[in-house]
Amino acid sequence: MTYLPGKAKSSLSYRIDLGLRLPGGDSIAPQPYELAETPPPTGSKEQRQLVWQDFTEQLPDFDAPYTLFVRRSLMGAVNCAGERPAFTLQKQLPHYAAGAAGIVLIGLGQVYNQQKKDAYEQYQQAWAAGQSQEEAGSFFQTAHDKRNAAQACTYAGWALLGADALWYVFRHLKIRQRQKIYDKFCGQPSLSSLRLRPASVPQSPYPGLGISFTFSTGRP
Repeated sequence: MTYLPGKAKSSLSYRIDLGLRLPGGDSIAPQPYELAETPPPTGSKEQRQLVWQDFTEQLPDFDAPYTLFVRRSLMGAVNCAGERPAFTLQKQLPHYAAGAAGIVLIGLGQVYNQQKKDAYEQYQQAWAAGQSQEEAGSFFQTAHDKRNAAQACTYAGWALLGADALWYVFRHLKIRQRQKIYDKFCGQPSLSSLRLRPASVPQSPYPGLGISFTFSTGRP
């Protein structure tokens, strides 16, 4: 069987498992020593060839239909026994809390900004009424302090909202990537029905009598 293993991180590896169901309902699977993985005859670096040695000796009838089971497993980072990754409400709660805190800070900044305007208006009225510089200056200082507080709260609120949005998108994309890997490699095995025929394979790494077959794979 010649196949393309697909791209994977260096920490991951693919494993191909084969099995054959006989017409009577019995199943056979190759022993580890019966499988040999060799480069394909074409010499392609991307393709691989898995050879089930002495395969034909276990077939009682070449004209009978057989069912081939081909299972591809991604080893190293996918726990198929666990639940499918999901961006649950519990995982989203910190984002909602951070977003709410950012909105509260922006709202508080608007409150301080209004207080700044009121204090500055009082400062102008105090000067117009002829109050002393010390009396009028207290309103100006209040306006100045409220202005600083309004800017600090507003900038902090928007910064918190922006950071929370980036964090949310990052986690969402990360979980979607894990979902794709889970869906791709943790589904049911691909099944193929085939009819075996005798064939001569002089160009094979194991020349002699063999079989030829065509099958299509798909996930139920």
